[in-house]
Amino acid sequence: PGWKIPENMAPKVSTLAVETNIFPLYEIIDGLQYQITYHSKGLPVEEYLSVQGRYAHLTPDQIKSIQSETDRAWQDLKEKASKYTSIES
Repeated sequence: PGWKIPENMAPKVSTLAVETNIFPLYEIIDGLQYQITYHSKGLPVEEYLSVQGRYAHLTPDQIKSIQSETDRAWQDLKEKASKYTSIES
């Protein structure tokens, strides 16, 4: 209800959250090692925001700002993950 989407859209919205890097999938091992468990398609955040009525009020500048912050956070996560060797190696 709070997301302002039809119930049948929930799986799509969840997928878009991951594919836009709004909610990247990663693990933190032993509280120190970051491991990205899924590399997204890097879709524009607007695809995630536009399907939810709760974001209808956002201006193009606000969406651009959210995109910039999402990109920065994704780069930070990739840097953290690159500092450690994979637990599989």
